[in-house]
Amino acid sequence: MGFIRLSQPGASSGSSSSAASSGSSAGGGNNAYYAKPSGTNADASSAYTSATTITITGLSFDFTRNDIESIRQMPAVGNDTVYSDHADFSVTSGVITVLGATFAATDEFIVILTGPRHAYDQGQNLQLAQVLNQDYDHFTSVDHIIDEANVAIGTVRKQIFAESYRGGSFHLKCSGGVTFTIWATNDDTADESADTGWVDVSTAILGAASLVDSEGIYFVDTHQMPLKWMIKYVTSDATNAVDAWINKY
Repeated sequence: MGFIRLSQPGASSGSSSSAASSGSSAGGGNNAYYAKPSGTNADASSAYTSATTITITGLSFDFTRNDIESIRQMPAVGNDTVYSDHADFSVTSGVITVLGATFAATDEFIVILTGPRHAYDQGQNLQLAQVLNQDYDHFTSVDHIIDEANVAIGTVRKQIFAESYRGGSFHLKCSGGVTFTIWATNDDTADESADTGWVDVSTAILGAASLVDSEGIYFVDTHQMPLKWMIKYVTSDATNAVDAWINKY
């Protein structure tokens, strides 16, 4: 029986602490290596299958021979043997075959694999699964981005940065000769000074070419957010009221 040690992509195996023994928890450690806590959610394990094969269990992801950094065979009597040549490995459904190996059922094994990036590996790190919830953390409070009355006749643009957000909603309210439209862009040079670089997406968002002297709330849940949104409104009368609330998540 043995343990799995997981290194982050790009991490140097030389930066690890000593390999885990049968009594250690291997939980978290330094920046290079990490694994599940011990106990109920024990480390993934490696186990003797035959004289040339080891079976890996408990991982939350599939791996290939290129993900294997090394395999340490620790016999009950005699010296350890380390296998690290990818040409000697083959992997089928979590079973590693090592060319030229002579494994015994009494041996212990440490298999070092390159795993997912530590920051996102909720499956192999219980603590992250408990404290890291990106969908919950990544949102903004509702922003009353436009709160105006008696705006002079003309055109006003307000941009909203949306990169890395998954969705949001527009709550628009206007009266007294006000026309709302919604625009989007992936051009980082586009700004509020003009329509240049922006695309009118009013029909997709509002369900119509514009919103005139009315109120509505419109949800964006495509998971395909642009770099920026822009709310554009045009006033044709100087006696008016304009409000827009934005929520991003």
